[in-house]
Amino acid sequence: MDPEREAGRASERFHRFSSIFALRGKPILKEKTLLDFGCGSGHLVKECLLQGVDAYGCDVDFLAATYDQALLGELKSKNRAREIETNRMGSSGADRLPIGTKPDAFRSYRLPFEDCTFDFVVSSEVLEHVANYENVARELHRVMKPGAAFLHVFPPKFALLEGHTNIPFGGGFNPTWWLKVWAHFGLRIWHHRELTAGQYVIWARHYLDTCVNYLTKAELQDVFRDGFDLRFVERDFFRIRPVCWVFLLPSVYSGLRCRFMYGIRRGERYQ
Repeated sequence: MDPEREAGRASERFHRFSSIFALRGKPILKEKTLLDFGCGSGHLVKECLLQGVDAYGCDVDFLAATYDQALLGELKSKNRAREIETNRMGSSGADRLPIGTKPDAFRSYRLPFEDCTFDFVVSSEVLEHVANYENVARELHRVMKPGAAFLHVFPPKFALLEGHTNIPFGGGFNPTWWLKVWAHFGLRIWHHRELTAGQYVIWARHYLDTCVNYLTKAELQDVFRDGFDLRFVERDFFRIRPVCWVFLLPSVYSGLRCRFMYGIRRGERYQ
């Protein structure tokens, strides 16, 4: 990992988030509290702190080989990076699980923060890994202040290329024969280029079944509607990155490349 490159990316993400919040009438002012949900190495948390924002990050673990352990150690020492409390959920009664929960031994989550802590919550390419969306929606509602805003940026279910496997439309259409077709033609994610076609199919099958959980826009609205006023704001991204208009309309970008989900936490108790 190149720390300078990651710092540059974090700066770009902070600009993107802050610009969209500002367009929505919710500027990120200094000393406001912000949570980076699924913070990884914590580069965005560090950038927010440099900008004067009272920032924290959390993740389910901090063990990935690609993480910047030096930065994480610094943030942990200041209690700025915290591990999400998780429990495994059994698969009994899977047919009665709520929308957004996979029917196989999934986690329940508890965010390591007090109620009504944050003015802002952000995430980048995290929601597609959520195992239990209803639980996460409730936890985000719990730790956000009434009127607080979130912005989650993540790939759609039918992205042109599923970003973790490079399988076309693999988030929403991934029978094993489809994986075999693309593995045969040499499609690989960069860090698994050495795998044979058969090995790649096994790895991709496991990853898609256990590590990602894509929902449609309608399903996301259904999950979050009880506690948030929700809307998708890809058009705002195009306003801050006008060059995108040359290539794609916002609706096409939202369906095939990236979603920007914005929400305001309603003040009443979560339904």
